[in-house]
Amino acid sequence: MLDLGSYPAVIISPKNYYISGEIYEVNDATFLQLDRLEDYPNYYIRRMIMTKAGILAWMYYFPTFNGEMIMDSGDWSFIRRKGECSLSHNLPMH
Repeated sequence: MLDLGSYPAVIISPKNYYISGEIYEVNDATFLQLDRLEDYPNYYIRRMIMTKAGILAWMYYFPTFNGEMIMDSGDWSFIRRKGECSLSHNLPMH
């Protein structure tokens, strides 16, 4: 998970990292509004994932990684509530 300042972004990784999140069941109109909010497919992409709880869900991903800060924790809201920036390292750009 990346910390982009005022919001987080998830990247696709070859490793299995778990992140904290929320799952909502929404109707088609709300799903389209979420796509507009996330600027899909221009800013984020989305994929169907299987959660750790065994639930299929759509997840928005950041399609590119340009050396942003990767977080130690997969829980961005917890880090923000604590008022800390728990960033681990800056990976090289590809």
